[in-house]
Amino acid sequence: MGGNGIETDIPAHLYVQPFPAKFTRMCVCVCDVAGPVIEYSDSLKDTQKIKAGKSLVLSVNIIGAPTPKASWWRDDAEVKSGLDVTVEGDGTFSRLTVKNTSAAVSGKYKVVAENSVGSDSAEFSIVILGQFNSHHLTRSCCVRLSVISTHLGGLSRNDQK
Repeated sequence: MGGNGIETDIPAHLYVQPFPAKFTRMCVCVCDVAGPVIEYSDSLKDTQKIKAGKSLVLSVNIIGAPTPKASWWRDDAEVKSGLDVTVEGDGTFSRLTVKNTSAAVSGKYKVVAENSVGSDSAEFSIVILGQFNSHHLTRSCCVRLSVISTHLGGLSRNDQK
């Protein structure tokens, strides 16, 4: 129901503004700006425990106008796409995927959606359980894990020297 007592099918982010009583028509004003709102599954509100070697997938829906831009963060460092790390989205959703997880992937993750009206964020706690079976790792795989850690804001072995 609109604010003037007239029943409408207008979505909540729109509003009806009636003309003064001497006019017989109603004006529908479209609110074309709204700060971002991030929505996600309730199951992601609890600490996510993932077995080492499996994929981590965090996915959120985003509402806002103008279209928000999303970014992902891990322990205050921005997460970028890389070998086994994918950040994707189109302004209406954003997804972070990390394949072949290891203990180095554990931590606090945050997605931030921003537009000219404002921002919203959501945090996720991730714990990777267990370890890779190291006798199956090759040198190229170890280098790959180091690169993944770097894309997630951590330091690779070479960076620590």
